[in-house]
Amino acid sequence: MARWCKALSMRPVVLGMMGWLALGMGLLGPVPWARADDPLTLPPPADFAKFAKDCAAELEQAMTKLAEKWDVQSCQSWELSQSEMVITFTKLKTGQAKASARVQLIGTYNATLQAWEWGWANRSFEADLARDVAKLKDYGTRHKLSKLTQRGWPKADEAECRQLAAVAWKLLPAAGVFRAQVGGQTHFFLIRDLRDLR
Repeated sequence: MARWCKALSMRPVVLGMMGWLALGMGLLGPVPWARADDPLTLPPPADFAKFAKDCAAELEQAMTKLAEKWDVQSCQSWELSQSEMVITFTKLKTGQAKASARVQLIGTYNATLQAWEWGWANRSFEADLARDVAKLKDYGTRHKLSKLTQRGWPKADEAECRQLAAVAWKLLPAAGVFRAQVGGQTHFFLIRDLRDLR
């Protein structure tokens, strides 16, 4: 079961400026999605198709490890607050009665139309929900990677869409990817800052 809403009754914890500084410096412990180098500043892959497949394999391993503590795909229900850019998960198999994560919409696969659309092109969602993912379009423009610059395309299959979601995960810091199914559509979200709300 899924619900879309403009606001959550429980808002995410807000850290003060010193708290974010300490988090960024690692004084509050390691940040699982932080990376030493910004992948968007690195040279582009020579073979994008191979890069996408490699990203998908790497993401699968990362999600298996993440699921040991946060099995978000097993949740009984979830709720998205577009304004807060937060998903709340209910009843995970890993024991959390309720958990939350900051999210960014990567894109949407429409199984009925067999079509893919990037999050930054989807007007059904607030623009801020795909603000980070829009950086992939800029990256694709700089390096002439058409898969990252097209709004979307028909004749896509879910395997290809999972690869594109994995590319987004690889190039943008995140803990993992959550697949949210609503009717015949699958929305792919980057998930960050998972929190136990029990």
